[in-house]
Amino acid sequence: MAMPPPAGTTTSPLATLLSPQPSNSRSSSSLPEVVLLQARLNTHLPLVRSLLRASLASKHHVLLVTFDVPGAFFSPLVEERVTLLDYSGLVLGYELDGAGKGDVTEEALAAARARAYLASRPQYQSLTPRAVPKGPATIALIGLDTFSQDATPVRAYTLVKALLSLLSTHPTSRLVLALSSGSPLAPLFISPSFSPDLTHLLPYPPSILQHLATNFLTLPPPFGPGQKFWALFTGAAERGEGVTPRTVRVEEGLLESRVRKRGRVHRELGGWKEVDVGPGAGACAWEELGGMQEMVNGLLRTGQVQASTATSDPTADLPFNLALTPAQSAARASVPLPYAHAGKPPPQGEIIYEPDSGDDVDDDDPDEDLDI
Repeated sequence: MAMPPPAGTTTSPLATLLSPQPSNSRSSSSLPEVVLLQARLNTHLPLVRSLLRASLASKHHVLLVTFDVPGAFFSPLVEERVTLLDYSGLVLGYELDGAGKGDVTEEALAAARARAYLASRPQYQSLTPRAVPKGPATIALIGLDTFSQDATPVRAYTLVKALLSLLSTHPTSRLVLALSSGSPLAPLFISPSFSPDLTHLLPYPPSILQHLATNFLTLPPPFGPGQKFWALFTGAAERGEGVTPRTVRVEEGLLESRVRKRGRVHRELGGWKEVDVGPGAGACAWEELGGMQEMVNGLLRTGQVQASTATSDPTADLPFNLALTPAQSAARASVPLPYAHAGKPPPQGEIIYEPDSGDDVDDDDPDEDLDI
């Protein structure tokens, strides 16, 4: 896996996703773009809204399906080209849309319908191929873990695979999947058998970098060695170190991007901030997050962490010299090769043997007295 380049040298994956894409930006032979988001405490919702806003700017029709987040959260995005299917109210005995409020009979009917739904577990009636927009489209599924618990992980995977196949006729389309951190569905969608190309976005609070800087004196590249940082960062992120509900902020965050394309995986660390234009997020460098620049400057100023670059010489701080001077290189090149016969190769097929002083060399045939 290639290590990420220094921050600011290339366009981040999030910035690419949030930019309006022309209809011919991808080749006709490519598959629909798959974006998988995983985060704790639904901190990926601002990113989902920004992704949907970018799809609308690209003249896409949007199908938004939510299983746990109320549809009112996405009301600023609702327009003529947006179809919203809100299943967050399908809870046994309850409905979030206000139906039957104050009416015991209506509440009983709603509870009966919910029980029948849970007993038979049919396919969601409104989520059919007919609901998929024609032409370039974006399908976003929010809360698939809830649907998986209601049905089964196999049915959730089958549903998503069917929707992806419906988008395959329009390569410029996009499928957005929002899962919780540690979701059992994630390995199914990360597998190349689901989609060979994938953009995996993992939001974290910036406090995880402060945790690594404080306890391990390690900073992300280009301020620290990349191999050491990613080894520590991956373990800390999986264990949830440095992450508490108090440290989670809704206006900015850290973002790890894993982009798989043509069999190669590119990993990059960036950030996101809430933008003023509508409820959503914009891409930024991780150094631009609150407190990050002060943290870097503090460690570099105290000398606890030394800045390193991708082109630094790994032998620079060794107590001995591994390099050769020009004179040493010339002397090494002038040394004759230790081959016999002045470097001339022997004739092909000839065996050259030089007897030693202790060898018993006899040219006579030892078996000449035998009548063979």
